[in-house]
Amino acid sequence: MFLALVVSVPKEFPVDVLGGPRFATEAVLDLFPDDGAVPRGQLKVLDVAAGTGLVGQRDMIGHHRIDVEDNTYDLVVVAGAFGPGHCPLTALDEMIRVCKPGGYIINSMRLEFLFISKDHTGLLDYQKSLEERGLWRRVSHIIFDGYFETVKQGITFVYQKI
Repeated sequence: MFLALVVSVPKEFPVDVLGGPRFATEAVLDLFPDDGAVPRGQLKVLDVAAGTGLVGQRDMIGHHRIDVEDNTYDLVVVAGAFGPGHCPLTALDEMIRVCKPGGYIINSMRLEFLFISKDHTGLLDYQKSLEERGLWRRVSHIIFDGYFETVKQGITFVYQKI
């Protein structure tokens, strides 16, 4: 089962300049290889902020409880949602709520937003507080080049819900 909260991408949108979805996908492939114990086709995946964000501007995750039962998804994937004017830090709480215990939350974003986005400069501390509260554990984080237009660095965080 696959659910995307925002799925509209205009034809003229330059998806080839966005590395976030590509790097998030690589993290998924690493966690769930072809010969893995869980076939990818059986995963229940929530793709948060899939697309440009235009569709979800009024109904963004993190501003309220979404209409999804607790512990529903094996995997929650976020690419580009943690930037200026996008998902608030509290969206992580909602992602953890809907992720199954043992499931994964993958967040791929521009590295610079950790330092220049007033909405997200506290993201590292917030993630750590969620870990200290026993809600998830960090599996990895990878810094990479080519997140946006081949010039911006990105970071992909992988957490596992406890």
